[in-house]
Amino acid sequence: MKTEIPFQPMFFPTKVAIIDDEQDYLEQINLLVNDDVACELFTSPLQALKVMRADKTKNERFVKECSSQWGNLTSMVQLEHDMTDLHRFVYDDRRFDRFSIMVVDYDMPEMNGLELCQQLRDPWIKKILITGKADSGIAIQAFNRGLIDQFIRKEEENIDLHLNAAIDKLSHQYFTGIYASNHEPLSQKAPYLLDKYFVAWFKQLCQTHDVVEYYLKKNILISEFLLVDRAGAFKFLILQTPEQATVQYEVALDDKSVPEHLLTAIHNRDVIPHFSGQGVYDNRYNANWREYVYAAKRLNDYAYVLLEANDLPELGIERVGYSYHQFLNDFYAEMLVN
Repeated sequence: MKTEIPFQPMFFPTKVAIIDDEQDYLEQINLLVNDDVACELFTSPLQALKVMRADKTKNERFVKECSSQWGNLTSMVQLEHDMTDLHRFVYDDRRFDRFSIMVVDYDMPEMNGLELCQQLRDPWIKKILITGKADSGIAIQAFNRGLIDQFIRKEEENIDLHLNAAIDKLSHQYFTGIYASNHEPLSQKAPYLLDKYFVAWFKQLCQTHDVVEYYLKKNILISEFLLVDRAGAFKFLILQTPEQATVQYEVALDDKSVPEHLLTAIHNRDVIPHFSGQGVYDNRYNANWREYVYAAKRLNDYAYVLLEANDLPELGIERVGYSYHQFLNDFYAEMLVN
């Protein structure tokens, strides 16, 4: 049995579909959801089904793209600090424009919520059922059958907190589902994905810096998280496991041109080198190798450094072309027109 990854190699915000045949209650549910979540509203289950079935193609293509990225991500022979795979995702202006969650009322005359869930044969979209007290037994059965991922009763206290917590959890589980068939090799080579202490620390880091999307790229020497905030500005979290540090030292030791001071610092895990090209030292760095070496901090067994985009000018990255802030502005402007 596979262990669920509490942390995914990639995450960015996605859309939520809310379906209820009563316009007033539909808008009421929408008001409960945090403003930084893009919610598309439907009064017709059939219309919602039509739109979301079309969206299934996006998810199928996304799975294939992630599988390709997965192969590069888990490669243990790739040394280059090549950001091409990440560029394909982070510079895609359409990345936010996909559904990951459906919030649906159970009691609708055209088609009830469970019938809608049954007919939406998209295995990646997560489903939240809104029920009345009388329908709780039906909701429990549907949850046990795996037809829905969560249910929330209309009469619950603090329903807004329950709903937003469910949306946050399931939006991450959407990415877990995308990677589910492949996560065992990655968890072996990237153990921090299963480290609850690291996950909690990383989530706090994202909150502190308003990071709304992140992308992991790793090789045998380091793991790099490309962090993108709401406005589209970048940061880099460079992480090194003890195993990666050992390889880094062995590679440096084998290269007779590496300065003794640098070799000692790598051995003691005081620094994390970030050389461009093949990612290892060569003679061109003799005069200025300190410009490519960063003082490391410790997080349990991991060494890490948090860098601004301009700290790594060789990557040529400053900010994304289309940020989540821009997407939300365009999304709400379109809603007002329609």
